[in-house]
Amino acid sequence: MRNQKFYLTLMIVLLLVQNGFAQNDIRKARNEIRNAKSGVRDAKQITNDVKSIVNDIKGSKKKEDASNEDEPKKSAAKTYYKLFWKHVEKGELSQAENDLKNLKKVEPEYNTAEMEKVLEDLRNEKAGKAEEKAQEKQKIKDEKEAEQNAKKEADDAKLQKKVNNRDVTSGYANLLNDLFDISLASMTVGESELELKTKNLENYKSKIQQMEATPTNIGDKMFDASVDNYERRVINKYEYEIKEATYKKLAEDIKIAGTPGNAKAIYTTLLFQQAYWEAASKCVAFKRKEEYAKLYQSITATVNGVGGMEGAANLAQKGEENRLKNVKMPAALTTNAAMDKEFRKAFEQTGWGETILKVNLLDTDWHIERNELTGVILSRYQSAAIAAKQSNGRCMLYTFTIKQEYNGSGYGSSRRDSHNSNQIACENVK
Repeated sequence: MRNQKFYLTLMIVLLLVQNGFAQNDIRKARNEIRNAKSGVRDAKQITNDVKSIVNDIKGSKKKEDASNEDEPKKSAAKTYYKLFWKHVEKGELSQAENDLKNLKKVEPEYNTAEMEKVLEDLRNEKAGKAEEKAQEKQKIKDEKEAEQNAKKEADDAKLQKKVNNRDVTSGYANLLNDLFDISLASMTVGESELELKTKNLENYKSKIQQMEATPTNIGDKMFDASVDNYERRVINKYEYEIKEATYKKLAEDIKIAGTPGNAKAIYTTLLFQQAYWEAASKCVAFKRKEEYAKLYQSITATVNGVGGMEGAANLAQKGEENRLKNVKMPAALTTNAAMDKEFRKAFEQTGWGETILKVNLLDTDWHIERNELTGVILSRYQSAAIAAKQSNGRCMLYTFTIKQEYNGSGYGSSRRDSHNSNQIACENVK
């Protein structure tokens, strides 16, 4: 009801304006109506105010009809004046500003204070609408952003939950990969890498403890598939170990290692075997862990039988002593002072810095080497057993071959062609 009264009154004012009332009266009525719309008055009060405005307009119209002092004097200025109010009515701010600017140029003495005020009101009105529109736009943007953030938080929470559910599984799978990597199935430690491999072994054992302390998520399909994949590797190695018993062979190899360092390297290889099966026996996810546990116990017994690193070194030393006792120097097939001298000279040219103890000639004469196609002589060679002592007091036995190149008319000087070596007990040099 209130809205109907308001809009009815508004229509009356507009009709009065259309019937020829002065532009100044229109402006006053418009301003009052705008104030009424933006305020918090009730419809009845608005109606009364509009009636009062209409009466004011009627009372002042006679004066304006008699004297049109509010309008500019010049014709061009009047044109801009009318355009100004027309554009103000339509809310076209920039056009109204341009009208006022042109009016001032044509009739600078005209008082435009009231028009300036109207422009200022219009500017404020448009600024308010622009601000309102910007706020509404920002509100929509904020709501959309809040919605997106809420969705992202929900997605992140869902993903994090999924990640958390997989953390234990993936962590356990990574441990299995480290513990049962296929390369560990053929682990061999060399004497030169003993220190590094010993540290690796310590790290490996720490991962066994980590695996024991990590709960498993048995029942997860991906996890079970991953475990099955690793256990297939373990089963292959297990079946090979049961058949070949390589750990027992390693224990025997320690006895013939030759040097303490090599014996310790072989023993470290054995320790890797032991650690591997310890890990397999403690992996609760493996189906055949009880079988692996039995193999682990058997390997552990073998390891204990060696007696640690020092035990391995002692076994190697005893084994080497027994071996050296059986190394004998081959008997000479002939004696020849000149050939003895040739061998000594060629041996010394090697630069090994060893002292020759004895030379036993293994050939009674030179062997001639010919071209397979033409039969042309190429060279000749002989072999001898040479016993020499190194600076550390160890005696070595060499099967030493010398060679002389044929130059077409004779043979050149002797040089080492090839050799093999073996340690010999110094008392066996005969």
